[in-house]
Amino acid sequence: MTTPDEAARATDDLYNLGVYGDHRNGGQPNEPAEPLYRLKTTDIKDVEPQTVTWLWPRRLPFGKFCLLAGDPGLGKSYLTLDIAARVSLGGPWPDGEGNAPQGNVLLVSVEDGIADTIRPRLDSLGANLDNIRIIEPMVESDEDQRALSLADHVALIEQEILSYRASLLILDPLLAFTGAKDTHKASDVRSVLAPLAATADLTGCVILGVMHLNKKSGEFTSIYRITSSGDFAAAARSVQVVGKHPEEDQTRVLAPVKMNLSADPPSIKYGFTTDGYFSWFGNTELEAHDILQAPSPHDKTAIESAKDFITDILDGKDDMPSKEVMDAAREYDIAEKTLRRAAKDMGIYIFQKWQMGKKGVKAWYWSFLTPEDLL
Repeated sequence: MTTPDEAARATDDLYNLGVYGDHRNGGQPNEPAEPLYRLKTTDIKDVEPQTVTWLWPRRLPFGKFCLLAGDPGLGKSYLTLDIAARVSLGGPWPDGEGNAPQGNVLLVSVEDGIADTIRPRLDSLGANLDNIRIIEPMVESDEDQRALSLADHVALIEQEILSYRASLLILDPLLAFTGAKDTHKASDVRSVLAPLAATADLTGCVILGVMHLNKKSGEFTSIYRITSSGDFAAAARSVQVVGKHPEEDQTRVLAPVKMNLSADPPSIKYGFTTDGYFSWFGNTELEAHDILQAPSPHDKTAIESAKDFITDILDGKDDMPSKEVMDAAREYDIAEKTLRRAAKDMGIYIFQKWQMGKKGVKAWYWSFLTPEDLL
């Protein structure tokens, strides 16, 4: 048996030959086909422990990417402006979790007018306007202008956060800034969100993205109702949803869906007073599935849950690699056997096809369509 010391000496010999090659071929060193990479490692004893700090305790952690999702017309944008106003003032949080650390706020919005909607709302909320700045949804050069895109301009956003010393950045709606990326494709979503999450970590700023929900009211868990790829929710450290109160017609509810860094905070009721002012109405025991009119996960069988998962993950796609389907299913604790049985019941086509640029290589795919329909 090779000992660790012998293995290490053998590895050293390989490197001494010159990038895993020697001076053969007429005395010329081998040209590497591609760069050789080494693992980056860190001894855990050298990592300085850090405590999670909060803009809004148990809801919005500093230095993290967070999500707020809900159907249109429920006051999501007004709610985020209320959060912005409280941060600008250092005002009290509506669930009784102390006061917001006073700080600067950056807002990016494409759905509401700055002069006729955002400014009047901030005025009515009593915001400190000295501490709030708008980022317009365009970037410009000496030659032209183009739409702000997280895929291309995250470095500019990072610079603005640092120069303004922003505690909070609100992107409303998030999907307006994903550029040409396919937001149903996991690799595209991750290529946008990874730099965004890194920016939050580097700057210490809370980055809050606002998203719509899809129309599948029968989804077995609230996280599936977030529009586009489930990778948006997977990347966020905090996910909250807004929905209608099932018994109070004019009342809305903000409820936690996913909290990676704390126990779930209480849900809170909100709405508008009779004279039209945005207001919070106290905590409630309602949960996300109550306000989204979706059944609890415990009320469905594993097969039914798996069918909902398949419907959601294949929504809007011609096909999807089997590996991506399986990886996503594991994140939601859906067993492969259960998933395949659900796929069979639904008539899902699971087939092989050739890979572009990989001669002689096939991979498995899932689709609602037949392979012939995909041609």
